Amino acid sequence: MSNADTQGDNLTTTLTASSVNSDAAAQVLSANQSNATTPRANDGEGGDPNSIEAPPFDLAEPFDMTFNARGRSGKVKVRHILRRATLRDLMERDQAQPYRTRMLNDDVEEPVPDLDNKADIKLYDKLVVKTFGYRVNVEPDQSQDDRKSALAAIPGQHKKDIISAITPVNTDYVPEALPESADGDEVFVYGEGLTYKFVSTFGFNDQFKATVVMREPNDAQLSKFKGSTKFAIDKTTQRRPVTEMRVDLKPAVEIFDSLVESIDGFIVSGSAFELSNKLHLALVDPYLKRSVLNALVKQTQLDLGN
Repeated sequence: MSNADTQGDNLTTTLTASSVNSDAAAQVLSANQSNATTPRANDGEGGDPNSIEAPPFDLAEPFDMTFNARGRSGKVKVRHILRRATLRDLMERDQAQPYRTRMLNDDVEEPVPDLDNKADIKLYDKLVVKTFGYRVNVEPDQSQDDRKSALAAIPGQHKKDIISAITPVNTDYVPEALPESADGDEVFVYGEGLTYKFVSTFGFNDQFKATVVMREPNDAQLSKFKGSTKFAIDKTTQRRPVTEMRVDLKPAVEIFDSLVESIDGFIVSGSAFELSNKLHLALVDPYLKRSVLNALVKQTQLDLGN
């Protein structure tokens, strides 16, 4: 389900690709994105993700988004520049706002939105570097009191929409041909050295794409990941029970970093992304790493038909 379905009356989005020349923005470590879809189950098998044409995603560029804000005076262009969220920032968001879904039928689930938006508003207030178009704007070097006034001039719904634009990731497994036995039947292969290919899409209408190759996880890594995943089911007032999932980002990031074989689709300051460069790998969105790891773990499980 797209955020535009429920929030389209508040903001429409235009992607602006530009860097920010300020001391505060020098620490901005993410790429330009615009309003995006709400995350579906981050381990599903979709259509053909390889058919998506996507520009490279520069990990050393800021989030720089221009919106048409709709209000009493009609459409007004507003612009937001945000630094990249750290692992700690996203862990705090997850703690306050776990991923919750409701099954529509046996095969389809939909996210359950966070209606009070508190976690996303708090995250926005941490990340925003500069705004344009509001009565009072956020500036890089303003006092704490002035920043507080500027943040108060931005509607909470705008903040929610923007965080919804920069956080979702959808990941699909890319099947490969299975080896065959002597009699021509396909056979299952398991063991060290095997790899799995995934495509992650993100940004407005999934406009960015990363292709990730992961090694087969061992039992110890699977146990570590599963130990960091907690589920709860709320059946109290829902016609369809709500499943709440918490996956600790830190172990997910650590396991991803230990298993990743290659990543395509990223650049850093206009130059090639180097997986062997720990600084480059650290720039990759923790949510993307967790999404890929969720999809990888699913591929290690038997299909029990449910």
